[in-house]
Amino acid sequence: MKTSLLVLALLTAPVIAMAADGAPAATTAAAATPAKPATPPVDAHAALRASKERSTQMGACQKEAADKGLRDEERKQFLASCANGKL
Repeated sequence: MKTSLLVLALLTAPVIAMAADGAPAATTAAAATPAKPATPPVDAHAALRASKERSTQMGACQKEAADKGLRDEERKQFLASCANGKL
């Protein structure tokens, strides 16, 4: 008799909890785990094109600095301003 009451109590507990909350009770770990946010796909081709374009532009800046005969700090400043202007 005690076993039947215990089984009945265990079977009706989720139903009572659902009626009290108005929503089904989460009984599994999967229901309680939040979903991972979606990450945007990486466009590897676009990244490679941008890298090649940047290299080409920096090469042009370095050639221009060499043609002007710039050295040391003047070259460094020129390359920084050239890169910022062209990139």
